[in-house]
Amino acid sequence: MDKPYFLRLFRPDLESPIFVEGLEGFGSVGRIAARLLIESTRAKPFAELYSPSFPDYVIVRTNGVCRPPRYAFYSSSMGKNNFIILTGDVQPSLDDVVVHYELCGEILNFAEQYGCKSIVTMGGLPTTNPTGEVYVAATPEARLGNSGKGSYALWRRKDHGVHWSPLRARKEPRVERLMFVRYNNRR
Repeated sequence: MDKPYFLRLFRPDLESPIFVEGLEGFGSVGRIAARLLIESTRAKPFAELYSPSFPDYVIVRTNGVCRPPRYAFYSSSMGKNNFIILTGDVQPSLDDVVVHYELCGEILNFAEQYGCKSIVTMGGLPTTNPTGEVYVAATPEARLGNSGKGSYALWRRKDHGVHWSPLRARKEPRVERLMFVRYNNRR
């Protein structure tokens, strides 16, 4: 395999879905949140992404069968909202910035084929002083509105890595962008 490959299991019928990404990372925060959303909405897997930039090892299923690392795309509906939820086993090396841009570009193209206009990414960041706050960063086009009660703060720091790469990879992004990050409170 010399480039990312999508395996489509079926084509879901979704109207203007919200693309939600939660990948493996610090504390597995994004992946755990994505799995919770998948379970609570009874989302169905409809596509998989395999990439030569993923680490060179296999995942052993509970039945003993091996498979390569992958990203999995799920579809679901909840009320009037449709979702495409992305989660996965791994991420490319943080040292390979070019791969992040290429992979994120592939994912953005995939999301746009389904009419996604909004992207929500979830992840955790390490901190030496845990506060329990949820930090939100968004493009100007995103509507933060009333995010509800609770502890949150607008995040103004530039981020590096997979969470920001999709939008920076485009000169004219055709999506809104909203990112939630919750610091890990473990001591």
